[in-house]
Amino acid sequence: MYIVFDETRTRGNFEYQLTVYNNRQIITIITETLSTNQARIEDQYSVTKTFKVGIGQWFQNITVTYGINLLGYDAIESYEIGTGDFYINTACKHFKAKEDDSGNAYIAYENNSINLDGSGILYDIGVAVGHDRAKGIYQPAKGWDSFLWYLINAFV
Repeated sequence: MYIVFDETRTRGNFEYQLTVYNNRQIITIITETLSTNQARIEDQYSVTKTFKVGIGQWFQNITVTYGINLLGYDAIESYEIGTGDFYINTACKHFKAKEDDSGNAYIAYENNSINLDGSGILYDIGVAVGHDRAKGIYQPAKGWDSFLWYLINAFV
């Protein structure tokens, strides 16, 4: 027995066909046609993940709930900065809720230190969402332009 799943797109509609064979004979064929709008509704779902971003023994927990749209752009639905070793610089928060043609969605904080007084090496930390996945990101602080490039091209 084997199963063949086929998807075709014609004039803005999606057609799904499932064919079940046994000894080279068709047992069942199931066909469903969805409009593009209905397919978009059914081809999206939410995922919640906690990312440990950092270096060595120092890390920060960032929990992100993001929507994956298989036929379109992904989006960050909510996020929470959890426990960790970094002192988060909330004045340098950057947030882009939805992936688009210019790149991924992201939540990012730049210039964070592991020292209470802000001394030592500063780190940029965040989470990028796009291409139906998410990724925790950190790097030594090199300026917002450098970190932004890394965020929007995280899956390239």
